[in-house]
Amino acid sequence: MSNEFDENKMGADEILPAEVFQLFKQWVGQGMKPSTAIRKLMQSYRATLFEPDAIIHMLNLTYPDFDIQRGGLRFKINDSNYPHSDPLQFSDDDFDAAVEKMLRTPW
Repeated sequence: MSNEFDENKMGADEILPAEVFQLFKQWVGQGMKPSTAIRKLMQSYRATLFEPDAIIHMLNLTYPDFDIQRGGLRFKINDSNYPHSDPLQFSDDDFDAAVEKMLRTPW
């Protein structure tokens, strides 16, 4: 999948600094759960900037061989409006489990 997003621009012409994506990749690479890294970033930057497209782009940059379409993860993120979703619909634990499942599932 090609990276079709400008890493500095996310939906509604809102801007996330490139460092957000770098920090996410760094923290997840150090073993932090993806949802924990997102929540930590949301505390430092305007939470409204963290739209589903930004989350998808973070995953694409962090896991370049990761097929976000597999298992419906991209749909779940968009459909639930993660990370602003109702936890009963798609929680942080659901998100982390879906990411882990995609990483463990062979092609």
